[in-house]
Amino acid sequence: MTATPFESYGSVHVDEETIQQQLETKHMRFVDAEADGNCWFRVCSQALYGHENCHATIRQEVTLRTKLLLKSNPRLAESIPDGVGKTDFLRQLACVGTYIEGDLQCLASADVLGLDLRVWIFEELSAQLQTTIAHQFSPLANRSRRTLSNNWRKWDIFNHRNHEVQWTPNCNATVYVWYNETASWQKGVVQSAFRPNARNTTNVDEFVDELQFKVRLVERDAVVTVRKCHLHKRAGNTLYTSGVHYSSLVGEWVPPTEANMVQILSCVGVKSTIENCESLYNMLESARRLSFEAVLRFRLQYGGKQALSRNELQILLAQRNKSTAGNVQTLRKRVGFVCG
Repeated sequence: MTATPFESYGSVHVDEETIQQQLETKHMRFVDAEADGNCWFRVCSQALYGHENCHATIRQEVTLRTKLLLKSNPRLAESIPDGVGKTDFLRQLACVGTYIEGDLQCLASADVLGLDLRVWIFEELSAQLQTTIAHQFSPLANRSRRTLSNNWRKWDIFNHRNHEVQWTPNCNATVYVWYNETASWQKGVVQSAFRPNARNTTNVDEFVDELQFKVRLVERDAVVTVRKCHLHKRAGNTLYTSGVHYSSLVGEWVPPTEANMVQILSCVGVKSTIENCESLYNMLESARRLSFEAVLRFRLQYGGKQALSRNELQILLAQRNKSTAGNVQTLRKRVGFVCG
């Protein structure tokens, strides 16, 4: 994994120099992941193996765990974005190349991967790095799995701030605007939007990439002209943003410890010891490089039928063109007969 100076991948202007200084103070370095809609799963792959190559399989594992979380605790559906049904949410989550945000997928990732995750943002108004999500245990974690926290693989992730999806300020919108003279975000009101060398327009959606905005500063006798990247949505004193790209933050790449490996394996239902955890861990990595089905076969072989959920048993049976009907006990018997 190669560390580089901090670089913003969001749609909003950020003070990169300040972020870099604060990362250095915390002894963390910036390691980006490819921005292709799979970045969350790429950083999870980085956390486990030091590379991004297992992201597609990890996405499928997290999707199934999220489905199980929603089934066991319906209240978690409150974490699904407004206007998106549970079925559509899970379909989007399973789709390679579709970005994710929110708390629920992070919870599922920590649970299925055995990761102690901390997600950081740069809070623009206070100009400070802050943690927004910290996950180690999920509601599904068995008491036997709730081992000492130092057994969990710790990983820090940076969430780049972006404009809320499809947000473009209209005239008279209240916003925060980046004011170069004070190098800070100031309250403002949009007076007009225009295209350089063109007439003013009130239809800001038509030429949004070319638009510039005249903004009156609320607390200063000044009007500034800026592009959208220098604006933030505002309600009162609250700054609204959305996050759609994630990068890793590392001090120095250190492979998982043996205790980490034992914990990570236990999260997929495979018991191991200090003596055999490394070989099993490497086998799990190889399976994740191949496919989700390869992971299921690994778990079946080394964890047994009890390690698999009903949905996972059905996937194995469907691969072999066998019936997927029945309760979990019936499916386990069928898998035992078919898979040996």
